[in-house]
Amino acid sequence: MSLIVILNAFISISIISLLAGIAWFLHKILKLNEQEWVVSQLIRGALEDNNAKMAEMVSFFKVTFNKDFAAKIEDIVRIKENAPATVRRLCDDGEYHEVPIDKGW
Repeated sequence: MSLIVILNAFISISIISLLAGIAWFLHKILKLNEQEWVVSQLIRGALEDNNAKMAEMVSFFKVTFNKDFAAKIEDIVRIKENAPATVRRLCDDGEYHEVPIDKGW
């Protein structure tokens, strides 16, 4: 009889610790995803602000210089717009690398 009680207590404690571990793990995953979302929103805002400043600069060049010079400068300024947005990540080799942001994730 006491063996059944001990076995029941052991199984109950194992199940409780397993559920607590799963809850802790899910909490960590959700917290990391929330941080990633905040960082991606900050990066998106900075990129939009940067694009607005570049558009203002291009319009300034078009007014200030002749059309040929403005077109050349516009190509140079717009190079960064076509490049994918990057974020700095700590990779498996222990070093930080600039990697493109995966928009589908």
